[in-house]
Amino acid sequence: AGPGAAGGLPITAEQVGGIRQCVQALEAKVLELSVAPQLGILPAELKADTKCAGAASFPFFGRFRRDDNVEALAGEAAVPPIFLPVQLTLVPDTVTTLTDVTCALRHCVTLCTLLANQRERLRDTYCLRVALVTHLFVRVIPVPLPPGVPDRQRRCFWAQ
Repeated sequence: AGPGAAGGLPITAEQVGGIRQCVQALEAKVLELSVAPQLGILPAELKADTKCAGAASFPFFGRFRRDDNVEALAGEAAVPPIFLPVQLTLVPDTVTTLTDVTCALRHCVTLCTLLANQRERLRDTYCLRVALVTHLFVRVIPVPLPPGVPDRQRRCFWAQ
């Protein structure tokens, strides 16, 4: 039966003989190389500037090369962005005078600008800005009393 036939060997006798010769040659070379250091014969020294002929025939071998300067490929380091903390507590909880209102409005503008400028580094800055402005106008700054309310001059912040 020939190669690949049922019950036959997958390779021929000539192929087995060729494999045997190859293995024997490899074993002889290994024995030769392992005996050389015992006799005081050292292998040739490889230097960093040594070029290997035929190295290009091995795929991905170029990754091990160290004969080119790669410092020019590095480029300039990216400047890390400066992170400024956003202190939302600058806006007070209550105001009693017109000066407090102007200070609260100024702090709100400053904080909204800071949040807008750092929108790439902070999450949900739009929501924080909307919440801050809503808090300022709904909770902090008092709503004026309608005209005709008794004792409006004394009770209303805006009528004083």
